[in-house]
Amino acid sequence: MKKRQAAIGIIGMGAAGSMAGIAAAEAGADVALFDGNEKLGKKIYITGKGRCNVTNATTLPEFMEGLARHPRFLYSALDHWTNEETMRFFESHGLPLKVERGQRVFPVSDKASDVNRVLERTLRKAGAALYFHHKVTHVERKEDGFRLYFETEKPFDVTRLIIATGGKSYPSTGSTGDGFRFARALGHTVTPLFPSLVPLDLEDDVTPWEGISLKNVALHFEGEREFGELVFTHTGISGPIVLTLAARLADTNVAGKTLELDWKPALDAEALKARLIREREKGPNRSLKTLLETLLPKRVVPLFVWRGGWDESLPIHSLTREREREIIEQLKHFSFTARSWGRFEQAVVTRGGVEVKEVNPKDLSSKKVDGLYFAGEVLDVDAKTGGYNLQIAFSTGHLAGTAAAAATRNE
Repeated sequence: MKKRQAAIGIIGMGAAGSMAGIAAAEAGADVALFDGNEKLGKKIYITGKGRCNVTNATTLPEFMEGLARHPRFLYSALDHWTNEETMRFFESHGLPLKVERGQRVFPVSDKASDVNRVLERTLRKAGAALYFHHKVTHVERKEDGFRLYFETEKPFDVTRLIIATGGKSYPSTGSTGDGFRFARALGHTVTPLFPSLVPLDLEDDVTPWEGISLKNVALHFEGEREFGELVFTHTGISGPIVLTLAARLADTNVAGKTLELDWKPALDAEALKARLIREREKGPNRSLKTLLETLLPKRVVPLFVWRGGWDESLPIHSLTREREREIIEQLKHFSFTARSWGRFEQAVVTRGGVEVKEVNPKDLSSKKVDGLYFAGEVLDVDAKTGGYNLQIAFSTGHLAGTAAAAATRNE
């Protein structure tokens, strides 16, 4: 039977916890990791649609621009363990990587399971003890460290503790917000929590458009503009540009707010007018419906026509200047009414978490409790989609593990 004490305990074996364990164990520390799941990195399995976007290969200054919350707090961690070091780590451990559009980095195999395999193999090789099926129920502060309690197992004592439990997003993977509860119990403030990188539900009925994917469109919402890909769901919209807007506006009450879809952002009103004239000259007897199908996906056209109050069978040679202006206006400013952001069950990450003012950014140690560290999504930090959030997890995890191991050596 494994001993029930260690110098460093880590709650959570996701990206942050695993990297913290690797850093600490490779530095020679006695490390134990705990997770309620039956395997390591359960959330990693579903990231990047199962392909695992491990990081983003942009430069550090550009990377910082992708951070939605407290970028200055994260600078030390990202400088300590950069995206280049993340890539070198995986490739040096036998996992070739590739860089795709938007500087997103994936395993060449396109298998998230290969990422987890590298993390677990490296942990075991470094001598870390892995305790699966060990769901921590609460943490007790002791004079010489911390005592961890579990649902069925005996308590476990550690001298230093790294909380890397993730947030509340995708709770089916084990991210049920326990880390926030532990942090509060140990005297830390937890800022309000919101689902981030989520779809947007609409008041409008877009069920006829469910599954339609659009490329090279623009979305305007609450003073923000995003260009790229969008997909319609049965309740609203999702896709990269929606998730990026969510990263900026996740804590905003959007109910009843208007958003506008620009179907043709590469064309201004004059260019669209010229396009309509050319189409009319090419086939003046074609219907309005046929004309719009040259500009929009076919399934979109009936609702587009209905919204404008037009007759889809109208020959395009009959279009008045006013009708042309209405069509152009709707192509550039097609409005929807927002209902709400998606739920935590749909969220990629959590907005909010342990108050960063109470954590030392240089080593991620608690300013309130000696021997306590935080890493990953449990902190009040998050970023846009594209590998940024996993890099935050790897960087903060490695820094916390390195710092905890150094403190152990210096005792």
